[in-house]
Amino acid sequence: MTDVNKMHVEVDCPLCKKSMTVTLGNVINEETIKCTSCGMDFSLKDFNEARDKSAKKNMNAFAKLEKKFKSLPNEDSE
Repeated sequence: MTDVNKMHVEVDCPLCKKSMTVTLGNVINEETIKCTSCGMDFSLKDFNEARDKSAKKNMNAFAKLEKKFKSLPNEDSE
């Protein structure tokens, strides 16, 4: 069985934008990591918050789109 905590994901440094590989365990535990390029320490908690905010924004957009589709005339009723 695969341990998902050991799976790797890419994150970008918020300062220099260099891409780094971390584990899902690092992200889940909201660890602070050091950029291998510029040396900045940053929290992976920010990535969880950004992901949650983005997911909520996308869900709202889909809800608006669904509402718009439902307001269109139904071709079967013509």
